[in-house]
Amino acid sequence: MAKKTVAVTEETYKILVELKQKMGCRTMDETVRRLAELSKRALAVEALEHVRSKQLSREEVEALAKLRERLREEGVWLRRS
Repeated sequence: MAKKTVAVTEETYKILVELKQKMGCRTMDETVRRLAELSKRALAVEALEHVRSKQLSREEVEALAKLRERLREEGVWLRRS
C-alpha cells in the first residue's frame, strides 16, 4: 500500500504524540493502528454487553460467532503488522 500524508489539527497531533509515548509505539502509524484496534475492541465489548441482556435467535448467535472469529483474525493481523 502506498504511503500517504494525512492532515490533522495541531491538537490532534499533540494527542497522538502523547498516546504514542504512553503506548510505547515506535511510529505514528503503529499508534494509529493500535488506537483502531482498541476502538474495535471497545465497540465489540459494548455490543456483547447489549447482546447478553437479550435472548438471541440461532441466526443471531451464529452471526456473533462469525464476528468474534473475524475480530480475532484482525487482532492477529494487527499484531503482526
